[in-house]
Amino acid sequence: MATSLFRVKVLSKQDNTVRLRLRIITGEQTEFPSSHYFALMVLYDSVDFGRIRAPLADAMTIDNVIDREWLDDNVDRFIQSVSLSEVVNLPVRADLESMSSAERRRFWRGADAPHATLEITVAAPQWIEHIRKGGEWESRAYDP
Repeated sequence: MATSLFRVKVLSKQDNTVRLRLRIITGEQTEFPSSHYFALMVLYDSVDFGRIRAPLADAMTIDNVIDREWLDDNVDRFIQSVSLSEVVNLPVRADLESMSSAERRRFWRGADAPHATLEITVAAPQWIEHIRKGGEWESRAYDP
C-alpha cells in the first residue's frame, strides 16, 4: 500500500512498551486496527532508513512486512501485546462529500479527525530502541 493512512506520534516509551497516538489522515481508512501484524507494520514504518541504525530494520525487510506467511511465522518474535484505547471521532460524522479538497485536507489534519491510542509491548526492548518520545511519522500500516 503506497498511501499513508495514519499520522503517528509517540506519547511515551518505557522499557518494552510504547504508547502511540494514531490519527487517521485519509478517507480511505475507516478504522483503527489493533492486531499484532498492524502493530509490527506501524513500528517498521517508524524506522528512518539511512539515518539511524535500528535493530528492527536489521531483523526484517519491507518484503517481510507484507508477506502474510512470514508474519504468521515471525510476528510473535517482535510483538508481545497490543491494546487500542481512547478512540475519538469514529465513525466520522463530518459530511466529507460536501467539502472541497482543501476543506477535506484541513479536516484530516485537524482535531476532528479520528484518533486513538495504541499501546504496543514488544518482545524485546531492541525492537523500539530507535523510537523517541515526541517522535512522529506517517504509516501505511494495515491489518492483513
